Amino acid sequence: MSRTYIALTLGLVLVSAACAEDLASVSTSASASETLRPTRASFDVSIVNSARSTATVRTENAKTTAAVKAALLAAGLPEKDVTSSSLTVGIHWIYPGNGSAKADGFDATNKLHVETGALDAVGIYLDAALGGGAREVSAVSFSADDLDAARHRALAHAVAIAEADARAMSAAAHARLGQLLSLSTSPLRNDTAEPMTDIVVTGSLARTMSAPPPPATSVIVPDITISASAYGRWRLIPESH
Repeated sequence: MSRTYIALTLGLVLVSAACAEDLASVSTSASASETLRPTRASFDVSIVNSARSTATVRTENAKTTAAVKAALLAAGLPEKDVTSSSLTVGIHWIYPGNGSAKADGFDATNKLHVETGALDAVGIYLDAALGGGAREVSAVSFSADDLDAARHRALAHAVAIAEADARAMSAAAHARLGQLLSLSTSPLRNDTAEPMTDIVVTGSLARTMSAPPPPATSVIVPDITISASAYGRWRLIPESH
């Protein structure tokens, strides 16, 4: 009876050891990045008008919008590169200073969206929009046509780094790297996804006829960095096997 018990216990120990060996693994993670030159730039142009009635403010805004668009086209922007993104009409509020707000006519705001591949002309377009009557322009965002390909290159590099780290860890643990058990990544991260602020807008609507024109707006075109991460887990095999 006792020998049967010993044999059964030994069998359980061997099975447990085998299971523990099968569960032995090494996990690593790594990140890599690719740098691209932008191929496109985009920005928004805001046109704002105020008037006593909604009919008047809409008419005035339509005229100003047409003037801004005409200025952009005259500066060389293809018509297909400018679109109207939104038009809103609301109450124009003033604050007399007694802590209360008072309605004083209406505001109409229209936004034009510009997207262009002529990166060297972005400053010219910004100046043209302001000179044509725009109230303000947004910061400029940059993008590239081959973002997916760049991310795939970065992802492949991250996987290679993660596997190399796993091999180094396995060797340090006197084991060898076995089969890949799992591999995952994280969503795309574009390090220049936020609008760029390296832009100096010098255009002005207040310039008189006798005043010299302001210097051209300067736009610094940044590189785009695409980063990718990889998370892997491999089976760890002792050197004795």
